[in-house]
Amino acid sequence: MRCPTTVVLAVLSTGCSFVLRGPPARPIGVDQDVRCETTSPAPVLDSVAAIVAITSGIVMVAGNAGKTCVEEPCGPKMAVGFGTALIAIGIPYAVSSAYGYRKVQQCREVIDSQLNCRDGNLAACLRLQPEVPALPDPSSSSSDSEMHWTGAR
Repeated sequence: MRCPTTVVLAVLSTGCSFVLRGPPARPIGVDQDVRCETTSPAPVLDSVAAIVAITSGIVMVAGNAGKTCVEEPCGPKMAVGFGTALIAIGIPYAVSSAYGYRKVQQCREVIDSQLNCRDGNLAACLRLQPEVPALPDPSSSSSDSEMHWTGAR
């Protein structure tokens, strides 16, 4: 009986936000098509599930902890066990919602950096492409040592 219960609890204890698509790895081109989540319905749903599960679990545990039973099955013991399970289910939803909110924030930051870089903001361009090429050696007399900025526009 415990194995099916464990499987059901494991399936129910995952959050939608774990499957959100974040921004691509850097370097990111100024005109690169960035496809990631910019809205947060999944993290909101995960937050609601976490709040409901954890709050219900705390209420069940607090309301039944310390009560004694004369007969088995013991109602208060079952309520404490069920409340503890609800808290355990709520924790992954809370983690998933935090992860989802972070992915949405990262996506928005990348898109904002692209727009700002197109407008000529060098700091935004550097956030997209943090690896700055090495500067040429000033003692070099080669005509290839000229540096040209070809970036943001």
